[in-house]
Amino acid sequence: MVHLANGNAIVMVDDNDGDLFLAETCFQRSQLRVPWLAFGSGHQFLRHLQLVKQGEQPMPALVLLDLNMPEMSGIEVLEEVRKDDYFERLPVICMLTSSSDPRDRELARRLGARDFFTKPSTTAEYVALFNSFVPQGPAPLEA
Repeated sequence: MVHLANGNAIVMVDDNDGDLFLAETCFQRSQLRVPWLAFGSGHQFLRHLQLVKQGEQPMPALVLLDLNMPEMSGIEVLEEVRKDDYFERLPVICMLTSSSDPRDRELARRLGARDFFTKPSTTAEYVALFNSFVPQGPAPLEA
């Protein structure tokens, strides 16, 4: 299971406003206490990553990326991110989808996704997903 490596933002990229609203609501109900950022397209997220690269925004702690988006799919976004060596530091990319096709899962993993989740169908499942990212044990000491 994926756990957050730092206290930076969790980012969700999804073209569906309803899915973004549901995810943010469940995120707020979870035990996570980190910032939340949402982007309605892969293009918006990639523009944000340019700000990260320029040092104007911190590296996300976790990116939840919808697989099926109309202008630029999650796979295409993942391919673009992985083309830039700077984002090898991007701690985690998880694919979210309603697809149960194992080929989607395999392709995402080959491109560097660290995990792959079916979109939760209830708020309880979504909250549980977010809670699964909560770091366990003592916080690391600052240097």
